[in-house]
Amino acid sequence: MTYLRVLLILSLITFNYNSLLDISGLNWKFFLFLISAWILIEYLIDKPFRKKDILTVLGIAGFYRLTLLYFNSHPTSESFYAAPDSGIYRRLAKSLYDCFEYSMFCGEPPYFKRPPTYSAILSIFTLGGNLAPLLLIILQTLLTISIFYIVWIQLEKNYSNKYNFIPIIFACVAPVTWVFARVVLSDIWGVFFVALAWYLSSKEQVKQYRNSPIWLILLILSLLLQLQYFSGVLLFYIKSIVKENNKEFRLKTILNILLVLLVIFLWGNRATNYHGAWDFNPYIGCYIEKNIIEATEAKKYGMSIHEIRDIGKTYLLLEDDSIANQSIEPEVCESFLRILPKYLIDNISYVSDHYTEFIRNIFLDINTCQYKEINCESGYWLWLNTISTTILFMTGLAVMVFKKSFDYYFDFLIYLALFLFITIFVGVDAPRMRILFEPYFFFIFGLAIQKVFSTLEKISNR
Repeated sequence: MTYLRVLLILSLITFNYNSLLDISGLNWKFFLFLISAWILIEYLIDKPFRKKDILTVLGIAGFYRLTLLYFNSHPTSESFYAAPDSGIYRRLAKSLYDCFEYSMFCGEPPYFKRPPTYSAILSIFTLGGNLAPLLLIILQTLLTISIFYIVWIQLEKNYSNKYNFIPIIFACVAPVTWVFARVVLSDIWGVFFVALAWYLSSKEQVKQYRNSPIWLILLILSLLLQLQYFSGVLLFYIKSIVKENNKEFRLKTILNILLVLLVIFLWGNRATNYHGAWDFNPYIGCYIEKNIIEATEAKKYGMSIHEIRDIGKTYLLLEDDSIANQSIEPEVCESFLRILPKYLIDNISYVSDHYTEFIRNIFLDINTCQYKEINCESGYWLWLNTISTTILFMTGLAVMVFKKSFDYYFDFLIYLALFLFITIFVGVDAPRMRILFEPYFFFIFGLAIQKVFSTLEKISNR
């Protein structure tokens, strides 16, 4: 059976790569046939799944994609760097390696816009950018395998049965998370941190890890990665605190919180010497300008983002001729923060349209082909994810409601809070933002699968 699963997952992923084979004559019905045949075989064969089976299929899904790169696009080391963020991480990694300074170049003022977790990781695994990032890409692929393995574990805890393999099939075929594993970007690490925190906050794991330093490690690493990932880890940590009423655990919690606050203070204190005041991120206003104000202005005037930037449309809102277009000085970023409340009120309809578009896009598998040099999957996964899995996801939400479980309700509220946070404060790059929610999406999808097949079993046993 293992060999058959291997053959099926290889076939499904290969069909996703339309540029690899001339399969234009095969429409989505054939792709659906493969998926349906696999599920039917699993249904008919009464054989429990082992961890080895799950890891085998996930491993093939990740590393076969890497192998396909060298059959299709013949990537160079530069192919794994995506503009503009990867280039910034690369320069920061180089300065860390060359002179142990967190700056764009050795001898320049410190860099404040992005915290150092991912730059440090990149520096370690590429020796400051001197090596190709292949080892890092392999590690990120392993993290992606771990993310979906956590989904399977969570489903097994709810109801251990062979049908928990089905959402993993869909997770293997859906390319979005796997695509970002092949790019020098921090997102896979953030998704892994949140998924691991989700797992550690479950009822069975809280007591086992209550005295472990893993929570403190996750909190600090995610804090120094990106705010949305820290928010997710922190919320799951709060969930674990609520569930564990133990004096020793409470003392450990207080110590962890104090240490996190110390890291926040020390990182923000770096700005004091250069900008005259404590600030964890002096550039947050410019971040909001790019993600919210700029996108809203583009929608308002029917222009592209690049056109808005070229004419400095958002900078004209500051009403200060002395400010150069696209300046990112801290005082300029602070000015954007000052005008933000009034800007949102004055442009509420355009802002609402912008948020609506982002929410719509995050539920669609769009723009995952933006990194063409590391392979573009444009096959029939689109039909699967936007129709069949969405229907089952909604069914899974209904199943969750009737379970009346503290764990499930708390998890749902946490992911909902993260979704609102990202929508309001990020609001752009939907494919990149959606991968944070894919593990939970496939978990809820799995709850629906459990319900469907357990119902079928009850009917057949009558």
